[in-house]
Amino acid sequence: MFSQERGAMRSSTVLSFLCMTALGIWGCGSSEAPQSASPTAANQSQAAAPQTAPAESAGGVVAAEWDGGGKVYLSDIDNIVRPAQLMAMYNPPEGVSWVDVIAQKRKSSIEMLVDNYLLIAEAKDRGLEMTPAEKEQALNEFKSQFETEEDYQKNLASAGQSEDQIIEVLANIGLGKKCMEDERKRIEDSITEETMKEYYDNHIDMFTPPARSSVNRVVIEQNDKRSLQEAKDLADSLYAQVKEQIASATDFAGKRKVLQQFAYKYSDTPDGSYNYGYCIIYHTQGMETAYGKEFLEEVLKTPVEELSSVVPTLNGYGFFLVKDKTPSTIQPYDSKTVQTMLPQMMKKEKLEQWRNELHEKYHVRILEDNLRLNVPEPDTISGATTTRKASIGEPELSPTLVGVQ
Repeated sequence: MFSQERGAMRSSTVLSFLCMTALGIWGCGSSEAPQSASPTAANQSQAAAPQTAPAESAGGVVAAEWDGGGKVYLSDIDNIVRPAQLMAMYNPPEGVSWVDVIAQKRKSSIEMLVDNYLLIAEAKDRGLEMTPAEKEQALNEFKSQFETEEDYQKNLASAGQSEDQIIEVLANIGLGKKCMEDERKRIEDSITEETMKEYYDNHIDMFTPPARSSVNRVVIEQNDKRSLQEAKDLADSLYAQVKEQIASATDFAGKRKVLQQFAYKYSDTPDGSYNYGYCIIYHTQGMETAYGKEFLEEVLKTPVEELSSVVPTLNGYGFFLVKDKTPSTIQPYDSKTVQTMLPQMMKKEKLEQWRNELHEKYHVRILEDNLRLNVPEPDTISGATTTRKASIGEPELSPTLVGVQ
């Protein structure tokens, strides 16, 4: 039952391991599926009743609540977020305060916890149960993470847990998984040829890649040392040179090489220096803000393998050579791509819809104002601060979860 290969578990508390074990119940086979963790408040003796407050935190600032008396306290969340540790390791992005960062990270953790409390509540509402054999298997799998029985018992004692309480927590994790699998099965059964075709017809734009053009361009922009008229004059001069050299080229590859050389040497756009002016333009709404209306109109009317005229760009003047064009084409319903994509898209959408329905069913309320309370003052945090920037909602590289001391 005990593994001799898991020496790292010696320093872990039982609670820490349970926190990590439960991650990803909401996964749906897609990296984009919503993620969450199981109930992980310290001292989880109350875990079998997910609509009651965690036992250790019977007081303090409430971070979230739902019907039936369910609550998550700020102290529970900060056992996961560890604000002081986070603030000692990172700098917030420019213009973002630590209060903003901590509040967002607290909210993400709350959503993860609440999602799985609701899974357990929903499992009970559906009459799902863990059999004695399943509970025993879950306990054996958990105990296999420790080297010896003595090591396992030591961790139980350090976490202030009995084995019955651990079984209860593991059973809740199993219930959450059962509920998820039950819903996935319902969703899969609801996806028929008829519903797939209806979804395809109603979302035809998702299966219609936009038209695109690939070009090599030279763009001369106005700047502190060059007026707009001077940018146009320089673009006209370079265009005349390019046109003359292209006229003597024997094939398209030769024409393109001329344009690439001029783009690399003269173009002011980033793709000039790193990609010889090559860019792929998708003809979708709003692209005028990236290239300019006149530039895009010229791309559409210039034939493949031909040189454009000099036209206004977003901040100057430019010209280009068209490499190729791909029209917008609807992917047929019967194509392999669509038949592969459709079920996954529908499952993901329906799962997210069900998640939202659970929040509505149990009237989940996240008290966002409270998430901005009790943030440590930066000057009270000890430890070296790196220059790495923390982004809002960015996951920790190696989160440290603590158990009862």
